[in-house]
Order: sequence, then C-alpha cells, then structure tokens
Amino acid sequence: MQIDLWHFEDFKGSDTLVLSGQPEAIDALAGVLEALAGSEKLGIALESHLPVVGFGQLFVLKEPVPVTGQFRWLVPASELLAVAARVRAVAAGAPAHQYFELLEPETTLLVTAGEYPSEWFGHGPNNSFKPKPLRGSA
Repeated sequence: MQIDLWHFEDFKGSDTLVLSGQPEAIDALAGVLEALAGSEKLGIALESHLPVVGFGQLFVLKEPVPVTGQFRWLVPASELLAVAARVRAVAAGAPAHQYFELLEPETTLLVTAGEYPSEWFGHGPNNSFKPKPLRGSA
C-alpha cells in the first residue's frame, strides 16, 4: 500500500496537490481522519501515519496552527467524520476523486483512488504534468 503525494502548478489548469492511491490506501486515509477526530491531537503529519511517497509533507489540522514550508489541510474537529466519510466514498467508488480546500489559497487538494497508478508519477515520456517540490523542501 502506498499513497503518492505530488504538487503540480498546472494540473488540468489548476495549482493542485494530488494525493493518489489505490482504494485500500485511500480507505486507510479515511481511517486516519476518523482516528484524528477521536484524539486530543490538533493535527498530524500524514506521512507519520501512512506510507506517503512524493515531495514534502501534508499536515491535517483541526485548527490553523503554524506549520512552515508545507501544505496544510484544515478540517475542523466538527467536520472530520464527515470528511472521512467523503474520503471513504472515494475509495469505495474507485476510480473516483474529490477536491478539498487547503489553507494555502492558491492550491487545491485532490484525493483520488484508482485513477493514477504510482508509475504515472514517474515522469515518463508521455507524462505532460511535471510535479515540483513543496514549498520549503530541497
């Protein structure tokens, strides 16, 4: 199981952070969101809980706490279970996707299941999308 996390300045015309995996990986993401809903933590670094491959970090936060140089997905505690259900629906409906807002206003989060194999992110000759490192990463 693997989740790919890539930032594209121009993914189908938009600045997009793509979080992609097979259905079981995206279902595991829903489980992480549910666990965060039931915890005292204000947020988590996603790669601390799931096998994330790609550039940098995505933080899931209950409150807008400062995290520098990375992307932040604000999901208030009162909405975490509903968002987890939307993510689980993406996994169940694969191939499927859902867009979410990030705290970074110029970038959208795309959670996708079964649409892009991990090899797609390898920059092959037919890949017209070029990811860039997350802000603040080398």
